[in-house]
Amino acid sequence: MTDQNSCVLIKKYANRRLYNTQTSTYITLDDLAAMVRGGEDFRVIDAASNEDLTHSVLANIIFDAENMKNGDAPRHMLPVQFMRRLISLYAKGERTIVPQYLDLVMHMFIRKQDDLAKNATDIWGQNPFSDGFQTPDTPADKQQRHLETLKKTFDFLDVSNIEAKNLPKDETKEQIQALKDQVRKLNEELDRLRQGE
Repeated sequence: MTDQNSCVLIKKYANRRLYNTQTSTYITLDDLAAMVRGGEDFRVIDAASNEDLTHSVLANIIFDAENMKNGDAPRHMLPVQFMRRLISLYAKGERTIVPQYLDLVMHMFIRKQDDLAKNATDIWGQNPFSDGFQTPDTPADKQQRHLETLKKTFDFLDVSNIEAKNLPKDETKEQIQALKDQVRKLNEELDRLRQGE
């Protein structure tokens, strides 16, 4: 956590109740999760011993989120294989570099999430960060969407209807040649993709 002065102090009592010292109210783990999503910094301490419990409370929030259901299906974010690998790292004593690495990767992921969402939406036709996202069933689905995108691009770049008389004389040849080059490259890409089918 960052600056201790801007950090909200949460006291956890023996009866497991959480008390927000800033608002003088009892709160729940859901309230703490909302604080995290809102970018609010907090520290959880044991009311009797002042022991820092922030890590275990955050882990508990993640555990609860992993077990939350959306209808009948759980809404897991952490893949089973990832958790197995993480557990094996505990056994190997990798507690120094792994936390720093995971923190760095998560920081970079959050910074690039918008770019990733746009690129993935272009590929899959849907935002992978939205609820209800489903990955394509097969690589052929992905390839089919890519081919559809290329076809839309060809339709957009259709140069057969361009009338040279509407373009300024100096730019006519250069612009038409540039468009022809783009269409040629797209045709080559389409042929390459079709050969991979």
